[in-house]
Amino acid sequence: MSTNLRRAVLGVAVTLGVALAAPATVSAAPVDFPCGYSSQGMDAHYRHCANTFALIHVDWDNGSHYTDCYGPWDEQTLWHDGPHRQVNAYFVNTPPRLLKNASGNWICSASQPDA
Repeated sequence: MSTNLRRAVLGVAVTLGVALAAPATVSAAPVDFPCGYSSQGMDAHYRHCANTFALIHVDWDNGSHYTDCYGPWDEQTLWHDGPHRQVNAYFVNTPPRLLKNASGNWICSASQPDA
């Protein structure tokens, strides 16, 4: 096969390959939540933006509340519970209860002080 014929065949193959290739799609990167509390309809989100452990006070729409420990740069979805949902969450100055795990790293205790 001559060089010109090979180039022509290669050119047609490349053109067909490009034409038949699936179009590239751009997927949206996940959106980072802002630091602190943010609401998203029925559910909410809290993001702790610091290299420390923090105690977070979370308010329900029925007037009750709970506290939760967040690790460094931790973020969690605050799911609704049946008809009730979380309406606010904020950092409190009370230190969270921490435990040292078997690897020697600090982790949040399962129970936290009320604040």
